[in-house]
Amino acid sequence: MFINTNILFIGIFLFEFIVDIFFTEETIKCIRSKKSLDDKIELLGIIWFHHIISVFIIFGWMLTNIKLLILYIFMTIGIIISWSFNDGLCYLTVMGILNKKMCNIPINKNTKKYFIGYTILGLLVALYKIIY
Repeated sequence: MFINTNILFIGIFLFEFIVDIFFTEETIKCIRSKKSLDDKIELLGIIWFHHIISVFIIFGWMLTNIKLLILYIFMTIGIIISWSFNDGLCYLTVMGILNKKMCNIPINKNTKKYFIGYTILGLLVALYKIIY
């Protein structure tokens, strides 16, 4: 029995989001540092959106729908271009989570290398699936 791709994406997203907000020390400190409920909601919204995009970029190559694969390819290319302008980081990370206004969380250089390599591999798989 195969798992529905939508359920898989939702499960991975929820897992990532929950681990980040409840078990990642930097994120927990950042959320607690916000004094107002509005600031906490804004931060959680940025984290939520970031994880949705992250899961799509990391696992979107698994999709079988051609239209979603094309969207995946364009979004992935856009994100790779964004990385080139932001020292290998996601725009949301730079402008939101890492921004001094929000948290100023340190960057793990090894994670950047992993995501760039994995994303390029996923892009190639998606292109192959569309062409063949």
